[in-house]
Amino acid sequence: MEDAEIKSLLERMLKLSEENNKMLHTMRRSARWGTFFRIVYWFVILGGLAFSYYFIQPYLTALLEAYQQIQGSISQIQEQKNSLPDVTKLLESLRQ
Repeated sequence: MEDAEIKSLLERMLKLSEENNKMLHTMRRSARWGTFFRIVYWFVILGGLAFSYYFIQPYLTALLEAYQQIQGSISQIQEQKNSLPDVTKLLESLRQ
């Protein structure tokens, strides 16, 4: 090989390696931005859930208390129903 061929091959290799270096830097930068946005994405998702729970929690507490009161009222009604005398016996006695 001649010196001119070697020089042209070296210049070509240098140009290719510079292009590869630029592509690698671009890929690394893209990967970093992707990681950053992935972290922001999860932060928004989890932060939104935490904020929603904090905002909705008083309503859930009130709803749970109302449900418990209704349950207590139903159980009181059932107890009163059980404490009443048997109506069928009363009706039979009235028929006679």
